[in-house]
Amino acid sequence: MIRKDLFTAAGVAVVTLALVAGSAWSQQPAGGRGGQAPAAGAQAPARGGQAPAAPQPTGKAEIIQVTGGKVEGAYFTADKDIASFRGIPFAAPPVGDFRWRAPQPVKPWTDVRDGSKYGATCQASEDCLYLNVWKPAGAKAGDKLPVMFWIYGGSFTSGAGSLYDGTPYAKTGVVYVSINYRLGRSGWFTHPALDKAKPANESVGNYGLMDDIAALRWVQANIEKFGGNKNNVTIFGESAGGISVNYLMTLDATKGLFHKAISESGFGINPGLSMKDTDRPGTDKVGADWSASKGITGDTPEALARMRALPWSDLQGGTPIGSSGPIIDGVLVKRGTDEAFAKGLEHKIPYMLGGNSYEASLFPTANAPARLAKFPNLPASYDPDNTRDAARIVNRVVTDYFIGSNDRQLARDHTKNGATAYRYYYSYLPPAQRATAQGLGHGSEIAYVFARATADPQDLATSQATVAYWSSFAKYGNPGAAGGVLWPKYDAASEPVLEFSVNGPVVRNHLFDARYDWAIANRTLIASTADPGVPGAPYAPPAAAAARGAVQPANAAGRGGGTPAGGRGGRGG
Repeated sequence: MIRKDLFTAAGVAVVTLALVAGSAWSQQPAGGRGGQAPAAGAQAPARGGQAPAAPQPTGKAEIIQVTGGKVEGAYFTADKDIASFRGIPFAAPPVGDFRWRAPQPVKPWTDVRDGSKYGATCQASEDCLYLNVWKPAGAKAGDKLPVMFWIYGGSFTSGAGSLYDGTPYAKTGVVYVSINYRLGRSGWFTHPALDKAKPANESVGNYGLMDDIAALRWVQANIEKFGGNKNNVTIFGESAGGISVNYLMTLDATKGLFHKAISESGFGINPGLSMKDTDRPGTDKVGADWSASKGITGDTPEALARMRALPWSDLQGGTPIGSSGPIIDGVLVKRGTDEAFAKGLEHKIPYMLGGNSYEASLFPTANAPARLAKFPNLPASYDPDNTRDAARIVNRVVTDYFIGSNDRQLARDHTKNGATAYRYYYSYLPPAQRATAQGLGHGSEIAYVFARATADPQDLATSQATVAYWSSFAKYGNPGAAGGVLWPKYDAASEPVLEFSVNGPVVRNHLFDARYDWAIANRTLIASTADPGVPGAPYAPPAAAAARGAVQPANAAGRGGGTPAGGRGGRGG
């Protein structure tokens, strides 16, 4: 059985914040924190969270009427084959009395908005609820093109929709949407005064998720005017965005707003933060302690008014580790993702999920040999070449602990519940990095998902395969053989995983089963041997454990490296 003592609630809280702690740009190109710079025309990060200056438009696109007013698009490609509409408001600015409220209706405007410029990011301004649309230039109302809706990562404290250029997907015949959502204390915050003052029809705390939902509702109301199909919407996101995808799949409020989902490095099992004190301070206490530090105490309307009158800059910085991310408020978010999937309460839609070979890049171990010595009876698949490389072995353990084993569990649950799932594993590395890199770091698949690869032929082929699979999934609910190899749906018999390897895509059955079983059975040990300040992984709440029953064993005790189901793949991480 999965036991509560295998994890700590504090652990998941830290995971949700520490995903990219200290960086405004978590989604680096391949090779970990370094790697290649974004390709020309891609939106590279800027310091302080400001959206980068857009390249000069090559012409004006059509004017489209949306909720609130008209917006004029722009072309940024030489052949004017892709039109983008940037900086479209999807809600009123969440300022003043709208701070810490559900998104309010957008304020109408009279002039035609210039769609060649992004809106402010939620790291740079409180007035930040803007989205961006890319479409094929000829797309028009009635074309019913599939829609892809991107949710960025950044530990719920950084990131912006403007950092991700939708051109590669629009070129495949998709209408692509990226959004901003509130971050840090603006987006994930509760306080006793808010609990008392909230309107009867609103929840508290998860303002970032509420922004996601408001943007999805905007899509339902407007995307057909861009040639999109409101009944064929795929949400996808990475890291904190992947966690958001998993949560959006479990909410009553999102039924019918999207129809497929992709979670990249989404940390799978996630019980959410508690408003009340448990084995760690609840979000209400965290919020009250913060307001007290500003000289504001109590839960009265006067206290709340003073908090809302604080300069937005006072909300920034010093966010305690673990205090940003989905909160179990009992109204919008009623349970964590693990419990929801275990009980079959998630939306039964096509679901793709996976991770990278070096997710442990987030949490490096200072003394790997000492830590490795504390791990008994490791499966041989943690060191298939008998290198005795302590750092590499420990990194594989940590990667499995945070991502791999949890993805396997959610895929098992989703298929058991009668829905379709597809799993992937990214081990590909650029040729120059293969001799020294530990694996593909957290967020590094973004280089390929958004076609930022270099001119290296293998990089280009990997990027082309990734975009093809992702867009095929969005179009049909099935990645098929779009990237060159048929990607089978997940099933209990073979548990196939598509590996993006140095030898191209390859299907591997029962990938790392022995490793994942060991990681699940030894979660407490893995957590207890981590360096100070490194979070524990999420735990399975008792309700989820009871619903799921015993952990499913690996199909073969000696397996674990994965059985190739076609073609030849690398060992990966």
